[in-house]
Amino acid sequence: MNSSEGNMMPKDVLEEQGKGDEVSLLAKRFRAEIDNANAVHTEWLAKYCADCDDGFVDCVDYGDKEDEDDEEKTLKAEEQERKRPSTNSAGKRKDAPSVTQQTSRPTKWLKAVNGDKKSCVAPGGLGVLGDAMLLVMEYLAPRELFRVAFTCKALMDKVTTPMVVRSAIMAGSRSKAAMDALHPLMKSQCIHVPSPLRLLRLANAKKCEAPECNNTNTTLRAGWGVNLCWPCIGSLQERPTAHVQMVDKRYLPSRWGKTFSKVILQHPRVAKHIHWRHMSKRLHFWCKELVSPSGETHGPLITVGQIDNVKEHLAKGDVGEEALLCVVLLEGAPEPREYRPFVEAYESSAAQAKLAEATRREEKERAKTSCKKGVKELLDTLRGHMDERWKECIFDHEMVDQWSRGGKRKQSTVKFHVGFVDDLLKPYVAAPSMAKKKKVVADLASEINQRMGQVWTLGSGQADAQQSENNAEPSTAHHA
Repeated sequence: MNSSEGNMMPKDVLEEQGKGDEVSLLAKRFRAEIDNANAVHTEWLAKYCADCDDGFVDCVDYGDKEDEDDEEKTLKAEEQERKRPSTNSAGKRKDAPSVTQQTSRPTKWLKAVNGDKKSCVAPGGLGVLGDAMLLVMEYLAPRELFRVAFTCKALMDKVTTPMVVRSAIMAGSRSKAAMDALHPLMKSQCIHVPSPLRLLRLANAKKCEAPECNNTNTTLRAGWGVNLCWPCIGSLQERPTAHVQMVDKRYLPSRWGKTFSKVILQHPRVAKHIHWRHMSKRLHFWCKELVSPSGETHGPLITVGQIDNVKEHLAKGDVGEEALLCVVLLEGAPEPREYRPFVEAYESSAAQAKLAEATRREEKERAKTSCKKGVKELLDTLRGHMDERWKECIFDHEMVDQWSRGGKRKQSTVKFHVGFVDDLLKPYVAAPSMAKKKKVVADLASEINQRMGQVWTLGSGQADAQQSENNAEPSTAHHA
């Protein structure tokens, strides 16, 4: 190495060391920002993890100790390597490590949740945005809730029975009718408990629930709690594919008919439909289970096949009448507590809907009263500007119910007997505040007086002509 190279080398080394110090400063600053973000996230978890079953310490993982030690060793080695001048085969110094290389470390925010334990943000969950989304879903209509819920699996898992029941009842119409039909069946615990997603489908049902059936002319059968078309539910011919079967001729005349009537028919958990206008007044039972592709069982708990097994036990005499239903029929049936979420949600939502309906009715009556008051004030003001000849009769009217512009509901309005007066005052009857200005009232009165004067003049001319004709007829007859 010559003298020139010896003089230049310390300067290059100092410049490279200065760059290394700058990179180290940036790395420390970036590392401080990461630690600050970790502290903020830890504070957030401590605030919102009060209900977490795992606890705050178990829910958050700060990283393994071994990983942190290995990381510290790697950083120290990189720092020593940066301070030591090194050259490559070309005689130039190797590039300093980047900021991302110096500060990269595995950060484990949350651990996986095992079993049924509740966690703040489960792996694959929705996080803070998911919590906000759940609040929005509580107030969606059934159709919008259906579209949002089936967007992804995470949202499907968040749908609950109270959420669906409240949405359907508050929406009214066919969705509320479906919940009304399910309520007595769920209260008597005579059908399989529907899942929240199936409840959501029933609230928006348009197709038959039977497998391999695409009929759209369906309705929620009040006695069975299923959405089936008529060919699938059954008919008077009792098709092989029907789900309903008439049993009064089959069982009641037998020697154990009294026991059948006492133990089975009178039990609240046995779904039966005695009065059905499509199937006369005879007794009908569910004849076979209906299972969805996902494995969920629909419809009543007790089927005709299970009732057939009762006959064998009665013949053997090994089961008493009181234990007959529990042992033979209701074995494996859902627990009563499984029906409570639906029943409680329905009753509370029905009370809220009733209160909301009463509030809307009061507001409607208040608006109607206010409209009548405004119309009365408007007519009293206009009468002061009317001609004496038609002052008392020009504003004769009655209250009638008419469909709104969209045809969605009826609304009460004022109907004037005089056609042009009704057309002229219709906008002001709908909004009486528009006629509070004196100029508007004067223009309306002038228009009504002008038109009524023309009608009055025309009517008077016709009356005079008729009177002249009547007077001319006697004189003509006298001359004749």
